[in-house]
Amino acid sequence: MGKMFKVLLTGQIASGKTTVLNQFSALGVYTINADKVVKQLLSQPKNNALLMQKAPDCFDINGLNREILRKKFFSDHAFARSFQDWIHPLVYSDINMQLESVRNYPYVVIEMPLVPSPEIYDRLCLVRAADDVCCARLRKRWKGDLFSEVKQLSTKWENVSYDDLITNDGSHDDLIKQVENLHNYYQYNNIG
Repeated sequence: MGKMFKVLLTGQIASGKTTVLNQFSALGVYTINADKVVKQLLSQPKNNALLMQKAPDCFDINGLNREILRKKFFSDHAFARSFQDWIHPLVYSDINMQLESVRNYPYVVIEMPLVPSPEIYDRLCLVRAADDVCCARLRKRWKGDLFSEVKQLSTKWENVSYDDLITNDGSHDDLIKQVENLHNYYQYNNIG
């Protein structure tokens, strides 16, 4: 089989990227969730120790406090950049290892909250939802915390150049239909 065809699935926070990723997975597509990769990497003692050096205030007597880490990430831009510079190469390495082991799939979908350099993917699929929908989802997920910081992030998606768009503020049936249409396109028309 030739080169692995990679679709990058991205979008603003709470736009429904993971819901869309799960729909692709239900269709038999191999999927990778970068957030899960980060969680797995941070659970490794070596990486946990390095993070403790970078952000000791994100740890308590039980170890890494993900809520404190999340708040620090969204409120401290210097820390967010430093954290990304450190964790992204580890994430890309893990994703590349996964891709090497799944050559028998026609294509793979990789969910990432940020758009990496274009050589990592073949097509960019943007998941979009209205700001009020995203805010409602965040209120439910995070109990109303961090809205000012997150709201500022949504504007960066306005000018993202993408190949495919999924609008995720309608019905679940509409979402499934959009994913199925893209699945058929990726599977039969768009393989290198």
